[in-house]
Order: sequence, then C-alpha cells, then structure tokens
Amino acid sequence: MRRWASMKKVDLDVRHIARLARLRLSPEEEKKMEVHFRRMLEFVEILDELDLRLIEPMVYPHEGFQRLRDDVPRKGLERENALMDAPDQYLFYFRVPSPLRKVMKRK
Repeated sequence: MRRWASMKKVDLDVRHIARLARLRLSPEEEKKMEVHFRRMLEFVEILDELDLRLIEPMVYPHEGFQRLRDDVPRKGLERENALMDAPDQYLFYFRVPSPLRKVMKRK
C-alpha cells in the first residue's frame, strides 16, 4: 500500500539541510549525514508499505498509563538568555523571515 514514490530516488541536499539547521559540516560529515538520512528514509519506506487501515490511532505505542509530571508554573528564561543565540533579533524580539513575502511572490 505504497503512498509515496521510492525514497531511493530522493535527491538529498545535505548542505541545504545543514544550513536550515545552522550547522557547519565538513565534506566527511556531509557524507555521513547523507548515509544517516538515507537510512531514515529507507525505514520510512518500510513503514509506508504497511497496511494500517484497521489500526486505531493511538496516543502511546503501548498499553498502560503514562505518568505525567504536575503542571506547575515556574520561572522561564530571562529575555537576554533566550535571545543570546538568536541568529537575528530586533530590539527584544526574535527576527524571522516573513512567510508572507513568499506567498506574495507566488501571486
């Protein structure tokens, strides 16, 4: 019951993925990451072949009760600490690329 094209044909752009994750990879690390990504895609391809139409959706993959910690309010990060590693900021805020610019360019 395959829903996707073969993962083996997927063109992996490891450099692009590394840029998105803000990682600097050496050529050797890029090769290793491509191997890891391909293994993950192969696993997803195996899962994709399973017929799960009769399987009920579930929250946890096992039976039993999941223990959760109490929801207790606590002090969060100080603003300076939260922004410390931000790649771009303006005043006291994270600056991110505008998703609207991409939408407007398509029209």
